[in-house]
Amino acid sequence: MKTVKWLFPILVLSLFFSINAGAANIKIGYVGLLDAMHKSKEGQATLERLQAEAQEREGEVSKKRDELIGLRTEIEEKSSIWNQETRANKIKNFQVKEEELMRFAKRHTEEFNKKTQMSEGRIEEELRGVVTSVAKNKGYPHIFD
Repeated sequence: MKTVKWLFPILVLSLFFSINAGAANIKIGYVGLLDAMHKSKEGQATLERLQAEAQEREGEVSKKRDELIGLRTEIEEKSSIWNQETRANKIKNFQVKEEELMRFAKRHTEEFNKKTQMSEGRIEEELRGVVTSVAKNKGYPHIFD
């Protein structure tokens, strides 16, 4: 029983030292892919292009929103002098345009997000290829983001 009592700590210590000796030879690398993506020339060009496109889309949405605000203002100011039919038609027209604006903004947002994801995904894949190549040449078996 005394032998078993001492055998376990010796086994644990020998295992600990053998793991540490093997771990000294392992290289591990860290790469900030998102940071590298935004600092690369292609990443910056893509970001600028996407920002310009976002501003253009926001301008289109803003223009339609301004039209809708003008229509609402007209309804609020003149609804008391319009007959029931004219007022109902104006309100219905306003509701239709409001729904169109919501669909338009949603579609633009979805398209923009899809383009952004595709662009970032493409750049990320290129960066992963570069990182893998450099890691292989430098002897790093593990690279973490």
